[in-house]
Order: sequence, then C-alpha cells, then structure tokens
Amino acid sequence: MKTLELLLQSRFDYAGMFPPAKLSLEEALREAINLRDTLARPHLLAAEFVVDSNRLAEIHEAYLEELGYDRLTPFQLVVLPPDYEGSLAALRSEFRLLAERIEHFELDGGLIQLRSIELKTSLAIGNLLEQLPAIDGIFEELFPDTIPTLTFEVNADSFAEGNSIDQTLATLDAHNSKRVARCGLKFRCSGEESISREMLTLLIDHWRRSEVPLKLTAGLHHPIVENTYNNVFGFLNITAAILLSRAISRDAFPRSLITECLETDSATAFDFRSGLWWKNSAVDFATVEKLLGKLSLRFGSCSLVGTSLSVYLDEAERVSPIRIRGAKRSRPLSNQRDGSFGRLVGRQVFYLSGEKKESVSDRANVVVSA
Repeated sequence: MKTLELLLQSRFDYAGMFPPAKLSLEEALREAINLRDTLARPHLLAAEFVVDSNRLAEIHEAYLEELGYDRLTPFQLVVLPPDYEGSLAALRSEFRLLAERIEHFELDGGLIQLRSIELKTSLAIGNLLEQLPAIDGIFEELFPDTIPTLTFEVNADSFAEGNSIDQTLATLDAHNSKRVARCGLKFRCSGEESISREMLTLLIDHWRRSEVPLKLTAGLHHPIVENTYNNVFGFLNITAAILLSRAISRDAFPRSLITECLETDSATAFDFRSGLWWKNSAVDFATVEKLLGKLSLRFGSCSLVGTSLSVYLDEAERVSPIRIRGAKRSRPLSNQRDGSFGRLVGRQVFYLSGEKKESVSDRANVVVSA
C-alpha cells in the first residue's frame, strides 16, 4: 500500500444526513453503500454511517441487506445522542433509550456494528472529567455487550479557560488503560464552535504520546488549505502534522512547525514517494506504518464523492516524487549495525527511539526512520 493511502486508511466517517449535504435517511444509506463503488478509494471509510439516535428505529437489518450490506462487510455505525448538559439522570435516561433502540441489532458478529457513540456536551473539560467515573458507570451498565468508543464532543475554549490539555489527555489515557470501551475527544473545525488553529496546534503538540481517540469534523472536505475554498483546515495538513509531531522530538519539530504544517496551502510541500515528507521534515514508510498502529484519528465528512479528494490523491501520487526538495536531493544511508535504514537529507538523522544516530550537513531539519 502506498504511503498516502496508508495515512488515510479507515480515516473517514460518512455523515451524509448532516450539513451541507443534508440527505434524507434513505438517500444517505444508498449513498453509503454505493461509496464502495463510487469512491475511488473505499478503504478511506472508517464508519459507513453517522446518525442521530432518534433515527435508529428506522434502520433495520432486512432493509440494509436489500441495499447490499452483508456480514462480510458489516454496517459500521456512529450514533449521536442528544447533547449532554450535565445531568447524570438525564444521561442515564437517554442512554437507556439508546440501548432499547439498538436491541434489534445483532451487535456481536451481526450485520450492524456500533463503532462509536459521540456525545456533545456544553460542560467545561474539567467538569466533564470530574463526572467521567459516573458517566463510565452508566455506559458500562447499559452497554455491557458492546465495546464502542464513547467520544465527547467538547468546546476547545474549555482548554483556553485554564484546563490543562496534558491533564485531560493523561486522565483519559489512564481511564482507557483500565477499560475495554475507550473514551475519546471530538472537535469541530468550522462554525461558531470551531477549534482555532492555535488551539489545534497545542492539542497536537500535547497529543504526541497519547493514545486517546481523536475525531475532527466539519469543514474538512479538502486535503489541504485552499484559498479557493477558504477552508481553515485540510485533513492532510492535520494528518501530516500529527504524524511528524509523533515521530520527531519536540525540539526538532516544535509548535511553530506544527502550525506551519497546518497552514500549508501548497500541495508541492508534500511528498509521499517513500514515506511522509513535508518540506524538510520526513518520516519513512516503515515508521509511518508503526506510528499508525497506535493512532486513533478520524474525520467526519458529509461528502466523500464530488470533492477534490480523489483528484488530489491521484495528482499527489503522480507528481510528488519530482516536485519538492529541489537541489536538496537525498541519497540513501547504508544499513546501520542494528539493521535500521535511514536517509541523508539534513543535519540530523533521528530514529523512532529518539536517539540521535548521526550528524550530517545543515541542509534540512530532520529525518525519522524505524
């Protein structure tokens, strides 16, 4: 599999019923099953369908089978309950209603698989974490036979109000290490509740070693920032910034470079020939594979067909080997004694362990190798 496809494999949740697509339930279900044929790269899908919990009663296995779903290709479902305002009693009631609505699903090995429950909340991060044990108790009581991720959609301003991103991630990591059902975070990337570029930079910087699932949604229809569409974020910018920050030390890939990567509006700044290259920072293919094994990152999208996605990916794969780095041509390093392999492109060669192996010329920043 090529690097670019590996980066985006199982990365998108299809949300065709939500703006701006706003398809009917039937239209969205038909679009979802057709994505396997109409989407140039069907492996991009993580979940086939995102749906409000009040529409679950309209989804039946017999109808899905008529559309073409089967147990070999199960229907991956993400459910959105009503917003959580802080009342545990109200949450218990909503979760009990949700549990009743999915009773007719054969969730264990059946046609429908519940991948995630995404709970939007107006609570500040600190207050949410205080309630986490109680919320988790309700979740495990009412969903004992399923193991979906419980994802909290929060307002990023909570972090700006003094709540520590590090503490939030540490609390969720500690919680997830003891539970089968993990808790994650979800942020919007457009609209009034959008996370700012500065806050997303901070989140990515602090997320370097965390395994908390992260979902980003809204405004992510395009791979990179494009002035034509006036989009603030590109999903490829975000994915690249996350991978590079996880592979490279904070000293060599600081917040300023994370921000710069998020702001990149030129496709020629990326190269996917033999790994992930962005300007003078790189991660080879083996390291990309290793890092992605621990990365839980998803994007929500209401439209995966008719956007610039496939066109961009085809173009990137066709021309990227010749369109960046200019005279700063790389040459392979010989195999190291420990069997690892690097590429000479800059003043430092870094390995996944973080150990500095070799100091070379001053032409670029960093290289990472497994």
